Amino acid sequence: MTLALKQALEVATSKCTSCKTTDQPLRSKKISFDKLLRTFNDHVQADFLFIRELAKEPILHERDKATGYSATATLSSRDMNEIATAFVRLWINSHGPPKAESADGEFVTEPFKDLLRNHGILFEERPPRRHEKIGIVGSGHNGIRLFVQRLLKDAEYNRLHYGLCIPKQEILSKATFLYNALRGNAKISSFQLA
Repeated sequence: MTLALKQALEVATSKCTSCKTTDQPLRSKKISFDKLLRTFNDHVQADFLFIRELAKEPILHERDKATGYSATATLSSRDMNEIATAFVRLWINSHGPPKAESADGEFVTEPFKDLLRNHGILFEERPPRRHEKIGIVGSGHNGIRLFVQRLLKDAEYNRLHYGLCIPKQEILSKATFLYNALRGNAKISSFQLA
């Protein structure tokens, strides 16, 4: 390699952050201006999450739009009184009432709207079964589902070899914690952001 070519390559690669660090293109940063304009608990999104390996019943999944922080709870049915109670226990008692809540039409019932009104929470309805419109809550489903599946394998091993039985709510809680702790932007997790 000639000296001129070597110097030209050094100049070209010295300006390329990707080349200096990994010799591979950098992954995109997980940040948008929309998130910078919000703070934790400004806007929360709700949806049902189904993990058949864990439970036949639905799981209430609440997720903060600014930080991506998730909270989950198993439900015995889709009864709105139970969902309203779970929302209070899961989110309001822990973090206070959010300024806004968005969900699809399944949540548009009098008990749920009354609960939101009583706490001064604005409700924004999302179109049902439109994955591109579901928002940040839908993108967290697969991450939580993956951690649940991995924890279930570990729980099955512990049951077979040690006779230990781990409650399904505990598995869901651990999976949600792991998702929050390991998900975030390049510098901080959503657990730390909340």
